[in-house]
Amino acid sequence: MKQVLIAVGLSGLLGWYFPSQALAQGRVLKCELRQDGVYRGTPPEVVVIYGAGESKMVVFDSFLKFLEADPVWGDVRRDNDKRFIIKWKVDNMKTATGETMDWRYKLSWDKTTGKAVITGRAAVRDDDNNGSGQCFCKK
Repeated sequence: MKQVLIAVGLSGLLGWYFPSQALAQGRVLKCELRQDGVYRGTPPEVVVIYGAGESKMVVFDSFLKFLEADPVWGDVRRDNDKRFIIKWKVDNMKTATGETMDWRYKLSWDKTTGKAVITGRAAVRDDDNNGSGQCFCKK
């Protein structure tokens, strides 16, 4: 069954689309991140439709917005009182050098402090791109 999509604008990023069923749960995790190092392989903003106890959640980041791509499903790796970890992938993303690569991301959010760490890796590379910042959950 096809899900009905609605638009949500957060922090100037208009046109982000999420399943209306997830929004009905009332929780949106928004992360503002800065990229560490010289490479720019991690998105500066990530939004997750957050539903406690779910094994998959909808993820949308500023790279997907730039690519005019749809949100993707992320795999929840941990979700307890202290930490939330989710992984997702973006296939066939064109880099600044013109290469097309599959990218894998992992976001880890410390629920007690609000601090977040993101790691991104192109499927054909051995080095990670890192970022850090803050996440907050909106109802």
